[in-house]
Amino acid sequence: MGVLHYHRRLLKRYGLTNGWRWKIAPSKTPGHAHVTITLPRVMSIYKRIALACVLGSDRTRETLNLIRATRRSSMNILFFERRHRG
Repeated sequence: MGVLHYHRRLLKRYGLTNGWRWKIAPSKTPGHAHVTITLPRVMSIYKRIALACVLGSDRTRETLNLIRATRRSSMNILFFERRHRG
């Protein structure tokens, strides 16, 4: 989480997080977290991939996302989340 907070502060210092909504949830892996960011406007796929890398996403996941985006795949960023029953 240290990397996330450091880079989040750095992005905020330069005004890049204006209007962003953050949701941080614990991961099943101790010491890890899942972060969901809702953006106020559309961001290019390449900027989204770069942002995920900067904020600590798995490098292999983002490399594969970059490959899919470069090949113009219709599913260029994949994220799976279980639905909460309730």
